Amino acid sequence: MNNELKNIKNHIIDGQLLNSILSIVGIILGIIIILDQKEKANGKDGFLNDNDSQNLALLTKLIFIFVVFYSLYLNYQSYNLAEITNQDTSSLKLQIGASYLSLAVAIIGLYVVLTNYNDTNFQTAEVENNFL
Repeated sequence: MNNELKNIKNHIIDGQLLNSILSIVGIILGIIIILDQKEKANGKDGFLNDNDSQNLALLTKLIFIFVVFYSLYLNYQSYNLAEITNQDTSSLKLQIGASYLSLAVAIIGLYVVLTNYNDTNFQTAEVENNFL
């Protein structure tokens, strides 16, 4: 059982690492889009066309949807591990609840990008907060 617990702990930690890396990638993509929108707001050409901006915004939202889903899964794994090892689970229950709220926010953010996906007037408001 001790080896199995170590494997579960390592799986959770590896998942957290993957989520952190994906979050950084999403943030970098968001920064690229925002810098492009700033160039355009200042009357310059920018370095992305509207289609590229929309594709990057969609990719960013999909990355964060994955991160939130995977975080929810990892929170459940942590909760189960805590129960197996007779640890307090109250804070993990809160994390699971927060994951559900984050999932709702991420789905709304994805909805905003998808509903305006073919709109030729790409808006900065669609990407200004990558976590939404």
